[in-house]
Amino acid sequence: MEPLDPSLVMELRKHVVLARLLGFALCFLAPAIYLLVLVLVVFHGDLRPLFAGFHTVPWGDLRIIVLSMTGLALVAAGPFLVHQFWVRAHAAATAEELFASLRTGHVIHCALLESVAIFGLVIGFTVGPAAGPVCLVLLLVPPVGYPLLVPGARARIRLLSLRAALFPGGRSSGPPGIHPGADLGAP
Repeated sequence: MEPLDPSLVMELRKHVVLARLLGFALCFLAPAIYLLVLVLVVFHGDLRPLFAGFHTVPWGDLRIIVLSMTGLALVAAGPFLVHQFWVRAHAAATAEELFASLRTGHVIHCALLESVAIFGLVIGFTVGPAAGPVCLVLLLVPPVGYPLLVPGARARIRLLSLRAALFPGGRSSGPPGIHPGADLGAP
């Protein structure tokens, strides 16, 4: 099998780095900032309400019910919405369309996970310290859900390299190098 064009390999690596940075910012950094704001503003620096136990949560509060169920629905809908971008990626006519489609799907999936953390922040501001455990669970959804639900870098790289090799200029007739389907060192 002919190796991939070196310029295409560089584009593949750029795509993976950008996707990882966006995923980190949306699913790890943003929830950490939300948690800090929640602890400082709502709980006045006291972490105990976060770990008080679910028996302290006012489960009859409509805000908790609606925002928790909406967050659960977003987590469940994420893979179905992102699947549409994978379908577009398989039908891409150029490498740029392929990269854009997969990057957009990745960002949308991460944004859906981040919105669940925002719901936790909203519950904390509107209900108060009594809802601390629910807030903590919702704030932990993005960092826990990212490695479990968002397609891994290996799958993304393999798809990108296999599809991009089919485009004009995607393969090189030079010396052996990185071949289509290689993971480029992705985790």
